[in-house]
Amino acid sequence: MRTVHRPEHWAAWDDRYRATYFNSLYGGRLVAMLCTETEHGVNVCPVSQIVHVGASPASVGILLRPASDRHQTRANIEAGAPLSLHWLPSKEAQNAHQCSAAYPPTASEVDAVGWTFHPAPSSRLEEALISAHLTWKETHHLFNGTSLYVFHITEIQTQGQPEVDGFWDFQGQLLHSQGLDRYGEFEARTQQPYARP
Repeated sequence: MRTVHRPEHWAAWDDRYRATYFNSLYGGRLVAMLCTETEHGVNVCPVSQIVHVGASPASVGILLRPASDRHQTRANIEAGAPLSLHWLPSKEAQNAHQCSAAYPPTASEVDAVGWTFHPAPSSRLEEALISAHLTWKETHHLFNGTSLYVFHITEIQTQGQPEVDGFWDFQGQLLHSQGLDRYGEFEARTQQPYARP
């Protein structure tokens, strides 16, 4: 039997239930740490709304929640702070989740969870399997206060090499999330040939 939910149903739900319902609806996604470097240390923002924008130039989009006094990432980006994005192994799930806590601007999530960060110009999170240096290019503000930030990727640091066709096979290694607090790994079942009519 299929269940049907419409706006009149979810309007009556508890706020946390509604947030969990829609956050988890889209399945598992890669989660990475967006780091901004400030005079107070390294601010870490866990992100899972990551979009491949292009390969020439290499570009990535990240959807960030509405601005608030409890989170510093947007302000740090717009102030020109050095930026980097880091993909973690699944064993770092607990530390990655802890970084979502609302730390004050003078605190560093890196210090709070005991990670090791190498600052710019060679920004690298020691625990990460992949680190990417980013340059902020543009922002698209959406109707509900969220914003899509678009970055150019200026450097990639990795542990290991891609396959001969350029494919990175990190299955079973990289941290993924579903919703706001469920973590795990991705496993590819098949590889298909290039689709043609």
